[in-house]
Amino acid sequence: MKDLEVIKEKYNEYLNLYYVESIKDPEEEPYKTKYASRKILVNLLEELDGQIPYLLEDTNDFLQSEEQSHLLRQYESFSSNVEQLTQKKFSKSSKSFLIEKLIEFNLAKNYIDTEEIESGEKILSKLVKELDELNPSTPIEEYNPLFYNLKLSSFNELVFVWSSRNNYKKCLNLIQTIEEIYECYKQKKNLSISENKFETVPFDPSELISLNKKLSLKKRQDNFEALYTHSLYFFAQIYAKLDEKEKSALYCQQTLQRQIDEHNEVIDGLRGNPDEYEEIIKSKNLDEQPQERVLFSPLDWATHAAALSQYYVCEYDFATARHCLCCAEAILDKLNSSEKKENEEKLKEQAASIRRCWAKYAIELLKASRSKLLASTEQPDQNDLISQLDKSSKFHFNLPSQVYNLDLCERNAITSNIALDFAQAKQIFLKGQQILNEIKQVFVIDGYVTDHCEIARDLSELYACLIFFEEDMERKCKMQKRRLDILQPICDELSEQFYLSLKRQLLFDVGTIYSELLDLKLDIFREKKEQNELSSEKSTQSVSKINHLASKSIEYFNRFLNTMKVQPEKKFLPEKFDDHNIRPALLAKFYLGRLYSKIIAVEPSKRLENLKQTLDSYSYICDYCEKEDNNTAMNIMINEYQACKEMITFLPAQMEKLRFLMK
Repeated sequence: MKDLEVIKEKYNEYLNLYYVESIKDPEEEPYKTKYASRKILVNLLEELDGQIPYLLEDTNDFLQSEEQSHLLRQYESFSSNVEQLTQKKFSKSSKSFLIEKLIEFNLAKNYIDTEEIESGEKILSKLVKELDELNPSTPIEEYNPLFYNLKLSSFNELVFVWSSRNNYKKCLNLIQTIEEIYECYKQKKNLSISENKFETVPFDPSELISLNKKLSLKKRQDNFEALYTHSLYFFAQIYAKLDEKEKSALYCQQTLQRQIDEHNEVIDGLRGNPDEYEEIIKSKNLDEQPQERVLFSPLDWATHAAALSQYYVCEYDFATARHCLCCAEAILDKLNSSEKKENEEKLKEQAASIRRCWAKYAIELLKASRSKLLASTEQPDQNDLISQLDKSSKFHFNLPSQVYNLDLCERNAITSNIALDFAQAKQIFLKGQQILNEIKQVFVIDGYVTDHCEIARDLSELYACLIFFEEDMERKCKMQKRRLDILQPICDELSEQFYLSLKRQLLFDVGTIYSELLDLKLDIFREKKEQNELSSEKSTQSVSKINHLASKSIEYFNRFLNTMKVQPEKKFLPEKFDDHNIRPALLAKFYLGRLYSKIIAVEPSKRLENLKQTLDSYSYICDYCEKEDNNTAMNIMINEYQACKEMITFLPAQMEKLRFLMK
C-alpha cells in the first residue's frame, strides 16, 4: 500500500473504533471493538509499501502563510535527515519507516490496554531501539521533531508497563531517558527561537502519514507539553513507590503547576465560561493523534494538592503546605457552590477527606511549636524562633482569580507561623477542632468506622498538643478528661474481632491518657500537700482518685496486651512479637511498671504487691530485649531498657525492707 490517502483513511478508521466506538462496548465484552480495530493495524503493516517518498506531492496549501511554509520546510528537511539512515539500516524510505513505527506504537498500546502487556512491551522495546538507531552522535543533533512525540509516547507506555510489574528500578532508567528527550527538545526549541522567527516543535504522530495544515505551531507545542505532563505524573508516582519523597513531591508540584497553566489558557479562551473546560479538553479530535492527558479535574487537583501539603508538613515547611491547602480549599468552595445535586454526596465525602489534611496540618504545627519552644529554653538567643515567622511558600499555583477566590481562603486559613504562647496555640486548635467536628458529621461511625475513629484520635491529639501550652494544672486535667470523653466510648464499643488494629490503638491511647491524667493529679496532690492545703478528708479523696486513675490505666494497658495473647486460650503473650508490635507491647509493659509504682498504698503488703508487679514488668522488658537474636527490641527500646535495668537493681532491696516491716 502506497497511497497516503488510503493509509490515512484506514488509520482514522482505527482511531475512531479505538477511541470512540470502543466506549460503547458491553461490560461482558469490554475489548470487543479494540480487538476488531487491531486487525486494521495488522493489515496496514502487512500491506505497507517500503518506499513511500517523503516529499509532499501537493504543497500549495502550505504556501498560504509564512508559518505553514516554515512547517513544510521543517517537515521535508527532517525527513531528508533520516532518509539515508533508514535506507541503509532498514531498506525503507524515511516515510515508510516512520509510518510503520506509528502503526506499531498503536498496536503496542492496543495490546497493553487489552491486558496483553508482554506483547505490547516487546513491540515498544523494538520500536524505541530502532528509533534510537536514527540518532546522530551529539545529543542536540538527535532532536528530530518528526518522531520526538512518538518517542516520548513510547517511553511513557514503557514506564506504565514496568511500573505495573513493580519494577521501579527499570522505570528509573526510562525516566532518565524521558528527561533527556525533553531537555533536548527545550535546547533545540530555544536555539530555533534565537535563530528563526518560528519555533521547531515536535510534529503530531499522525503527521508521520501526512502533514496536517489544521494544526498550528502552538497546538503542536501544547500537545507535546501535555504529553510531558503525563510523564511527570508517572514520575511522581514511581518515586513515591521508591519512598523518595522529595523527588515525588517535586514532580507532583510540577504536574499540578502544568495542569493549572493549561487550565488558565483554556479559561482565558472561554471568556468567562469555565464550566465548558472539561468538555473541551475531553473532546477527541481525530485530526490529530489522541494521547493520554493528565486532565485538570478540579476535585482530583484539589486532592493531589492536599496530599502534596502533607509532604511539606512533614518537612516543617508550613508556608508551602498552607499554600497547597488554600488552593485545594478555594477549588472546594467553587465546587460546593456549583456542583449538581446528584454529585453532592460524593463531593461532600471527598471534600471531607481533603479537609482532614488541614487537621493534620494544625496538629503538626502545634507539635512543631512545642519542639521549637522546648529547644528555645536551652538557648537564650530567640533569633531562631523569630526566623520561623512569616515565611513564604516555595512556589505559588496561579489559580485563575475569575474562578477561584484564593485570597479569601488565605485570609481565613490557619496561620503558618509557629505558636509562641497559649493564645496563639488556641487559635490553631480552634480551627483544627472546627474542621474535625465538621468532617466527623460526614464520616459517621455507622458506615465509616475506621474514618470516624481516626478523626476522633486526631481530635484527641489536638487537645494533647494544646495541653502543652496551658499552664494551669486543673485546666490541663479538664482537657485530658475531654480526650477520654472523645475516645473511651468508641474504644469500649469497637469490636476487637473486626477492628483489631484500631481497637489496639484506642486501648493504648486511653491507657496513655489515664496515665498522663494520673501524673497531673499526683503533681497537684503533692503541691497542695506541701502547702498544707489538704484536709484529711480531701487528702483521702485525692488518694482514692489517684488510685482509681492508676487502676483504669492499668486496666486499658492490660486489655491492650490481652489482644496480643496467643490463641486459642489467650493465656500467654507470644515468645516473640511481630516487628511492628514490639515497641507498643514493651511500652505497655513499661507503663504498667510505672503505674503500679505510683499507686498510693498504706498497707505494707499492698505496697509489696505493687512493687512486685513493677519488678515483673521491668524484668519482662529486660529479658525480652536481652534474649532476642537480632537486637531489634534492644535498638527500639534502648532508653526504656536502661531505665528498667537500673530499677531492677534496687527494687529488690525496697521489697526486702517492706518484708522486714511486715514481720
